[in-house]
Amino acid sequence: MSIKITEIGTAEFPYLTAPDYQFSPEGKYQVKLVVPKDKAKADIELINNTIASRVAKECQSKPGNEIKKAPLPYEVVGDVVRFKFHCKASGINSKTGKSFTQKPVIKDAKDKLFPEDKQIWSGSKLKVAYECVPYNVSGTGVGATLRLKGCQVVELVEGSGVSFGEIEDNQSEYQGLPMDDKIPEIKQEAN
Repeated sequence: MSIKITEIGTAEFPYLTAPDYQFSPEGKYQVKLVVPKDKAKADIELINNTIASRVAKECQSKPGNEIKKAPLPYEVVGDVVRFKFHCKASGINSKTGKSFTQKPVIKDAKDKLFPEDKQIWSGSKLKVAYECVPYNVSGTGVGATLRLKGCQVVELVEGSGVSFGEIEDNQSEYQGLPMDDKIPEIKQEAN
C-alpha cells in the first residue's frame, strides 16, 4: 500500500501528540480533517475505488451473496469533506502475534520534527499522510479505513484554557432575566 498525502485542511478533535484512551485501552491516535470539497476529489476517488475493488473481490469469492457496505471514512457537508484518520497506539499484530507500539510522524511547516512539548488543537491547519486500507468485517461490511501515518502542521493552534475576557463594571453582578407567567405555545405542523 502506498502512502497518500491530503491537501491542507482544518483539524477537528486531534489526538496526534498523545493517544486517546477513552474508548480504547490500547490507545488511538486520530484526527478529523476538514478539507474544501474541490481539494478532496483525489482522496474521495481513492477511497471509493479501494472500496469498489474490495466489493468486486468479495463478489468473485462469494457469488450471489449480498455485500453489506460499511460507513464511509468521510462525509460531505456542504462545501467541505470531513475525513476520519486513525491508528492504534499499541496492540498485537494479528499475523505475527507480537505486540507493537506506534505513533504518527509529526512534522512542522519546515518539514522538521514537531516539538514534543507542543500540543495540536482543533483549528490547526494540517496535511495528513495515510494509507487507505480495505476491509470486510462481518458485522460492519466492506469498507476502507484511513490509517494515519503522520501529519505536517502548517499552522498550529495551541491552547491553554478558556479566557472569557474582562467583565465591565455594569456587568459584574448577575442580573436575572424577568420570567413571563405565560410560556408561548409551540404549534407543531402535521406531517
